[in-house]
Amino acid sequence: YRGTGGDEWLTNASIMYEESTAHQLEAREYLDSMVERFPNEFKNSHVTVTGHSAGGNKGMYATMTSQYGDYVDSCIVMDAPSYSPELVDKMESDPNFNERRSKITMVCGQYDYVHGLGEPIVDPDNLYYIKTAPAEGDIGERAFSMHLSQYLFKYDIVKDENGNIVT
Repeated sequence: YRGTGGDEWLTNASIMYEESTAHQLEAREYLDSMVERFPNEFKNSHVTVTGHSAGGNKGMYATMTSQYGDYVDSCIVMDAPSYSPELVDKMESDPNFNERRSKITMVCGQYDYVHGLGEPIVDPDNLYYIKTAPAEGDIGERAFSMHLSQYLFKYDIVKDENGNIVT
């Protein structure tokens, strides 16, 4: 799922106090409509939902609340904000909560701040931090750039002579 775009800037903060936003509902409706449109393809596939920032929030929402959430094998998000306490309470009351929650993995840049917003649902065992380069520029530029998805991949990947990643 795509992160913040268009008119979504005004709804970014509302994910922390509204039970569900229009954009979260649209994300769930999209997943539902794809399964209904292509049921055989979904039944015989491994479906991975992904997203960055607000897109990750939408991906987790669709995975957790869709009537077809069982079709999702994994949900991998980057630097995604979480939810309102009311929504988390509602999700936790669903008998499928733990099974669906176990499908979610979040990757965060060590300097990112967005993933800390809201009430988390990601299992701490599925939360990973990666080393990122310190941002440059004034405080506004640093704050903005520390959340860009390309910031997660700023370091060059170093491989040895056999093509193995060197850590």
